[in-house]
Amino acid sequence: MTDVPRADGDGGDRSADSDRPGDEPEELPAADDPYWDEIAGQVTSLLHELRAGHRRERLRGAAYAGYVAVLLAMVYVAPYLGVAVTSPARGTGSAGAAAVPLAAATVVLLLLVAAVRDAAWRGPALLDLAAASWLLPAPIARGRLLRPRLRLVMVSGAALGGLAGAVVGVLLRLLTGGSVAGCAVGGAATGLFAGLLATAAAGLAEGASGWAQRWLDAAGAWLWLVPAVPAVVVTAWAVDPAGAGGSLGRAIAPLVLWSGPWGWAAQPLAAAVATGGPGVAGWPVASVAALVIGVVAAWWADRRIDRVPARTLRARAVTVSAVSASVWTLQPRRARALIRGAQGWAPRACWRLPVPRQRWLILPWRDATALLRASSRLLWGLLWLVAAVVLVRAGAAHPVGTGPQLGTTLAQHLALSVPGLVALYVAAAQLVEPARLDADDPRAARGLPLEPSTLARWHLVVPGAVLLGGLAVIGLGLAAAGSAGLIAAGPGAVAGLPAGITECALAVPALLGAALVSAYRGDVPVGVLVGASTPMGDSGPSQLLLWYLRGPLVALGLLAPVAVGRGIWLDAIVAASAMVSWSGSRARALFGG
Repeated sequence: MTDVPRADGDGGDRSADSDRPGDEPEELPAADDPYWDEIAGQVTSLLHELRAGHRRERLRGAAYAGYVAVLLAMVYVAPYLGVAVTSPARGTGSAGAAAVPLAAATVVLLLLVAAVRDAAWRGPALLDLAAASWLLPAPIARGRLLRPRLRLVMVSGAALGGLAGAVVGVLLRLLTGGSVAGCAVGGAATGLFAGLLATAAAGLAEGASGWAQRWLDAAGAWLWLVPAVPAVVVTAWAVDPAGAGGSLGRAIAPLVLWSGPWGWAAQPLAAAVATGGPGVAGWPVASVAALVIGVVAAWWADRRIDRVPARTLRARAVTVSAVSASVWTLQPRRARALIRGAQGWAPRACWRLPVPRQRWLILPWRDATALLRASSRLLWGLLWLVAAVVLVRAGAAHPVGTGPQLGTTLAQHLALSVPGLVALYVAAAQLVEPARLDADDPRAARGLPLEPSTLARWHLVVPGAVLLGGLAVIGLGLAAAGSAGLIAAGPGAVAGLPAGITECALAVPALLGAALVSAYRGDVPVGVLVGASTPMGDSGPSQLLLWYLRGPLVALGLLAPVAVGRGIWLDAIVAASAMVSWSGSRARALFGG
């Protein structure tokens, strides 16, 4: 086979490559080139032959991973499945079971957003670095390389989603009621639809071009805010089914269930529970619609997958290799920066703060500007703050008793208050991003005319103001709602403030200090990676996990009286002093001050 004719720019996938500004079109054979499929067939056959040994190694690795997964499932999942199948359903008629439709739709929506965001930097049809370097420059049909990978991802995603959905449906039976077969089939259908929709959406996002790709780049992290509001409502509904969260959830559940494919896919599981739920009467129609949309999206993604430009595929292969290296070398911040850069994210400020004239306002202005340039972090911090208040308020509604009821009431209280404090720590961690930026480049921080410990304390000002201001606004809203009779006052109010507000406000300084300790953690010490042999296995992974989480774990331990609701003032002061002092010592160690 000699001289392969070259097109003068009218064939191949040049249109897809030239849709993005600044990209030069590739020269590829025309779509009707007689050698197109012949060259592609020869290359793929040769590649299949040369990679036989590597393919066997990968199959052995996949078989071992499957064996470990089955072993873990038999140990940690099978016993619970046995109990769920054999035990009578105890939750029939429970008000909390009505939250299942909205929760299922929210989870499916989260999966869709995660798949689309993942496709923006990696894509389901991923080529390895060798194939991207050696095969993409060749004039072969790109679809022959990408379609098998995409189809494998879509089929495996739907199958794994169906299996996971069946397990979740059977486990939910204990809380919601219903038959074992019905919950299993409903969960499997929801999982299958979710897996198919997620992988098909990822394929469409990867093969998008022109305005669609530019819209995905511009949306960035804001896509995560789409399922955030229903997630907060689900949290409020789950902890207080009869309260305002339950009323709001019942009002918006039908809208979410019929708002799009994410709601349609959730309806089989929602209809399988005994209590049903709002908006699931037409679940057969919704199921058919979800299946049709998933199949059509998968077919359209399969058709457009060969439109991905070669330069994009090569860039993704390099990015995935760099992210893998960062993960294996325990550098999560670098991996995250690489991913965000590949997704097209760039910090930009929606509002600009005027430069202050007083010197002592420079650092707060600098931190506030950094948060405004990463406004998604600010919004996520506020959403986590709302979730924290909801959980802590729910814990305050179960005060710790005395005598024989001490164990039961303490467990109920901690089961809600501790997750609330964890959510508050996550909110604080979202807002200390300026401190992380200093930790990423210690040279910039060393040039400031401040001691490292003083700089660490200055980084508490803006996050503390945001969290305490948010708590004040939430407290005023709760007080107004209580005065209007929209919500019950309930037990746990302190000093006239609504329940949960005082506990969260007192825990803010200590948890901000814990977030700074995590921001200034530095590189992993070699000694942490060297574990000791124990009857439970090597202790290295446990040591590494404790090293990463030592800040929040110590803070939560010091705030134990706050979680219990006893002696909160003195304990909050001690915890705040200890964590702020620790963050200062970590800053000195990192910056060399």
